[in-house]
Amino acid sequence: MAVAALAGAVVALLTIPVQGGAMLAASFPSALFDPTVIVAASTSTVFLRCVVTGVGMAVVAGSLVVAGRTAQPAGLLGVVIAAVGLSLSGHAAVGGWPMQALLAAHALVAAYWLGAFWPLLVLLAHEGGEASPAVRRFAALAIPAVAILLVSGAIQALSHMPGWAALVTTTYGQLVLAKLLGASVLLALAAVNHLRLTPTLPTQGPTALSRSIRAEGLISICVLGVTAVLSVTPPQVATRHDPGHEHNAHHQADAKQNATAQLGAWTVHLLVDPGRTGSNRLILHVERDGHPAVPAEVWLELSNEGTGVVGLRRRMVATQPGTFVHEGPELAVPGPWRARAELLVSDFEQISMHLQFEVAPAR
Repeated sequence: MAVAALAGAVVALLTIPVQGGAMLAASFPSALFDPTVIVAASTSTVFLRCVVTGVGMAVVAGSLVVAGRTAQPAGLLGVVIAAVGLSLSGHAAVGGWPMQALLAAHALVAAYWLGAFWPLLVLLAHEGGEASPAVRRFAALAIPAVAILLVSGAIQALSHMPGWAALVTTTYGQLVLAKLLGASVLLALAAVNHLRLTPTLPTQGPTALSRSIRAEGLISICVLGVTAVLSVTPPQVATRHDPGHEHNAHHQADAKQNATAQLGAWTVHLLVDPGRTGSNRLILHVERDGHPAVPAEVWLELSNEGTGVVGLRRRMVATQPGTFVHEGPELAVPGPWRARAELLVSDFEQISMHLQFEVAPAR
């Protein structure tokens, strides 16, 4: 278990150069040893996520090889740190601290439930029917934990979809249903274990319970696989690309305030229309390698530090592939403004780019 935890820490840290290499479209695996990819990755929220999660997993690994009273509290602390690290990037990070807390709780409960399979099997193999008290203690904690798992997972999934119909009309929704099906099968097996197999453990032995736990382990691997695909699947419905509309939008930018930023293969073009104080239409064109890109979510943070206006975060609405729009009265004062575009590419890739533009006084 200590080796597995240490491997988790190493993988988390290796994700940093992988992230940077993806942002710079660098070759793999040679780019893993290029310092520039680390610098590129540091601009992404994935960097902090990987560092915090890696530290948490390293603490867990250390707690499993040391003895004494501090081992168990250290292990619990490491698990919490790793779970919090997972919430620092991806859909949860964009949703703010409530969604981050839900994701951390979801990860903690999933780690407790799915991570118990191996220790339970070892315990049953060594102690047989005498393991009944420990199995009952696990069940007593697992039942309320599963409730937290289901509620937190449902809230997160539904918050990213435009409506109930998306459950069947989008790939994201279909993956959510697949994950729900897998979780339901796990719950059914857990109910059989708790109500039928655990009570008969002292008299009939561990064979049936061990077999059921192994089945849970195999299904949990499938659920985790679906979760991995889900994390890199955009929740919105893909729309038809209209080259003519995109051309018109870029043409309008010639007479309006506009700004461009680039990071590796990614480029964003911001159009501010009319570019004067008051209500403005903010149009953000997102490209990757010169082609329209469709991140899962796009946010724009507006600031005018000279007047004390800082951190006005607005979610951009996709109108077509690569084009995201927001309209509102945020640009209420003239002068230099800064915008930070946050592109949520997947749960494992979030990119931030800074733009500057001027707002003229109203006519």
